[in-house]
Parts: sequence; C-alpha cells; structure tokens
Amino acid sequence: QFKVIVDVRPKYTCKACEGVEDGDAQTVKIAPPPAQLIPKSYATISLLTELLIGKYADAIPYYRQEKQFARDGVNLQRTTMCDWTRKVASRAGPIVDALLDECRAGPVLGIDETVLQVLKEPNRKATSKSYMWIMRGGNPQNPVVFFDYDPARSQSKARACIGAYQGVVQSDGYAAYTYLDGQEGVSHAACWAHVRRKFVDVIKALQGDRAVSGIAQEMLDKIRDLYDVETHALEAGITGDRLISLRNEQSKAILDAIHKRIEKVIHKVPPKSKLGKALAYTRKLWPNLRVFLKHADLRLDNNLVENAIRPFVLGRKNWLFSGNPKGAKASAVIYTLIETAKANGWEPRTYLRFLLGGLVSAHSPSDYRALMPNQPPDTA
Repeated sequence: QFKVIVDVRPKYTCKACEGVEDGDAQTVKIAPPPAQLIPKSYATISLLTELLIGKYADAIPYYRQEKQFARDGVNLQRTTMCDWTRKVASRAGPIVDALLDECRAGPVLGIDETVLQVLKEPNRKATSKSYMWIMRGGNPQNPVVFFDYDPARSQSKARACIGAYQGVVQSDGYAAYTYLDGQEGVSHAACWAHVRRKFVDVIKALQGDRAVSGIAQEMLDKIRDLYDVETHALEAGITGDRLISLRNEQSKAILDAIHKRIEKVIHKVPPKSKLGKALAYTRKLWPNLRVFLKHADLRLDNNLVENAIRPFVLGRKNWLFSGNPKGAKASAVIYTLIETAKANGWEPRTYLRFLLGGLVSAHSPSDYRALMPNQPPDTA
C-alpha cells in the first residue's frame, strides 16, 4: 500500500503581543517538524526500507523499481532513490566504522574480492574493472561481514583492508595476500575449497583420460576425508583444544598422504596441464593449507566469505554496474549492514526498519552502538 502522510503544523499568533517589537517576544509560533532521516524529503522509514530491500536483498535494480512504482501511479525517479541511498549510507557511517573495528578484532579474518564495474571512475575507462572487497571476522558468535569498494585489486588495498590485524587470515591463493606469510602476529591460512575445485575441473575436462582423472579423483577422495573429520567434530560438538587434538590425530595423517602423493606424481605430469596446475597450486600453498591444525576457530575453507559475496554477485547480474564511486561506496555500506544482520539471525527487512528508525535520533556513540547489526534480534 502507498499512503500520503501529511503533517499539519498550525501557526498560532498572540493578538495581545501584536505590535511588540521586542526581539525576545515571539508573536507567531509553529510546532517543529517531525524528525526525518532525510530532511525535507518524503522518504519515510518504510519507503526507504522497501527500496533498500528491493535492491540489496532481492536484487531488483532501481530502474525496475521505478517502473514498479509508476505502475501504481507513484512518480519516484531512480536518481532520487540513488541519492537517498547515499544519504542513508552517510548516516550509517559511524556504525560501519565500528563494524570494521570489530571485524578486525576476532580470532579469524576471512577475505576475498570480486569484480565490480563503475562507469564514472576518475581517470579510468567505463569498461575498467573495479573491485568489491569482502571480509568476515569478529566474534564467531556475532560475526561481522564487511564490504569495501576500491578501483584496485592490489596488495596495497589488501593491506589497507586487513590493517594491523593480529590473528589468522584466510584467503585464496591470490598473490596480493602473500605478504601475510611474513607478517608478524599473523597466521596465513589457505582455502581447501579452492584446492578441491581445481581437481574437480580436471575431472570435468579429462573424463576420458583414466590415469589423469584417477589422480585427481584420489586427491578429491582425500580432501573429502578431511571434511568428514570436520563434519564428525561438528555433529559431536567437539571444539577448542579437543578439536585441535582430533585434527592432529586424524587430519594430519590425511594431509601427509596428500603431500606424499603430490610429491610422487607432480614431476610426471605436464606442468601446464590442468592436473599439473592443480598439483602445483596445492604444493605452493601447502604450509598455508596446514594452518587449520593449530587453530580451532579456523574452518577448512573460506566459504563463509564466499556465501556472503553471493547476494552481491546476484545483484550485479541485475544492475550490472555502479554509476560512480560514491554509489559503489554507498552500496558497500548497505551490503555490510544487511549481510552482517543476516549472519546474526536478523530478517533483513526487520533489521532495516529497526536501523533506519533508530538513525533518526542517533547522535552519540552509544546510540549508534545500539543499532549495530552484529547483535541477535532479541537483544535489540
């Protein structure tokens, strides 16, 4: 339903004060306007919530929403929606800053990046690739999912995202993260899901070559055994030091078998073949693939980060690009809020209503902290 809300603010004058020129005397009075998240606009909390849910949770671009509104007789331009989104992102800035600090404060920090096209990036072609960087960290019971836009996929940006973090950083094998291997106070973990995919690709491409696909299948069977250990631990509620002991009793033997097999066959396989590349990739990251043996909070893979990326990728398939860097940065803020809320059990629409309603009167650090999405819904 669409409703037009009219706030009537009568003006009152004091006839007895008529003609009084004293600057302190107020002969005309009017009630103050109701507080608004976006002053001097008709953007109500419910309207803003639906716009943001439509684009960032349901992947409906603003140009489609504009047509939907038009069918119902409402003239709401996509440029207005974009402007409102940037203003909401700006008001939520203190919350996002606090989320970044909390994201870097947990025992494990997962990081990844994905492509984004931005049309009006200064000094760059509209067809140039930009990137959305995604991190997942913080308290494992109240995780933070953080999105950050940047035109570059460089090591300097990776350093900026991770900052002075101390703990375990989990990533794929992209070269921008290699500096972590020598970083004091940081354990750099690799992702077994990426390794697995490379051997799956071998089997898909070379089903007719039994020798090659046989080696790849052998690797996949052993990787499955690693995951079986983790599944058993999860079902049995094994955590902490008990999980580390279990991994060293069972997973370590599987790792040794994988490594022994790689060393035996890698020199017999053409290095530029799919199998050769899969073996070389695994061998190169071998120290990083063993890090999980020492850290109970670390998973075998970085799939939690990749799962958080999927809504963004789905949205990108629909809205295709961001018009300018400000829009891309605003999108990063909204995705941060929604995906962190989802990771903490919130229904996205419920959280956005709670957030936007609270932002109207939020001014102090404690006001903003009360609106953080990394808290369970029943504590808000």
